[in-house]
Amino acid sequence: MTFTQSVLELLLSFILPPLAVFIHVDKCNAQVLISVCLLFLFWFPAVLHALWICFFRDDAYGDHHWSTPMPNAETCNIRRG
Repeated sequence: MTFTQSVLELLLSFILPPLAVFIHVDKCNAQVLISVCLLFLFWFPAVLHALWICFFRDDAYGDHHWSTPMPNAETCNIRRG
C-alpha cells in the first residue's frame, strides 16, 4: 500500500466509509455491504469498521478462506472403522 493510498483511505474512512472499504478490497464484497449497512444505521460504527478493514485487519482473514474445500477423511489421515 502506497502512502498516497493510505492517506486517501484514511480521509475516506471518515468522510464516506464504504468507499474507503471498496477502494481497499478492490471489489464489492460482504465487507462493503457491512460498511453500507453500518453507515445507514450510525456513522461512527461505519468509520470504525472502515478503519479496521483498511489498517488493522490482517490479509490472512480475507475472503479466500471461504472458497477452500473442507478437509475430508483422506486428507486428514483419519482411519475409518
